[in-house]
Amino acid sequence: MITRPNARATRAGSRASVLLAALALATPIAAQDFVRDHPPTLGAPARLSVPAVHETRLANGIDVSVVEQHELPLVQVIVSFAG
Repeated sequence: MITRPNARATRAGSRASVLLAALALATPIAAQDFVRDHPPTLGAPARLSVPAVHETRLANGIDVSVVEQHELPLVQVIVSFAG
C-alpha cells in the first residue's frame, strides 16, 4: 500500500524550512557592525609588472610588436594600417 504524505504536514514542513532559512540569513546581516567614523585602512598596492614589448621590422617594411604572456595559451593578432 502506497501512502501519500499529508498535505498539511508538507506545507507546515515547507513553512518551517523557509522560516529557518530566513533566520539563518538574517543573523549574519544583523551581526555586522559598520564603523563609519573613518575610512578603512588600505593595504599595500599590488605590484604591477608590465611585460616587455619586442619590436622588429620585417623585410617588406611592416613593423611588428610582440608582447609575450605565457599565463594562458592564447594568440591574439591585431593588424592596423596607417592612412
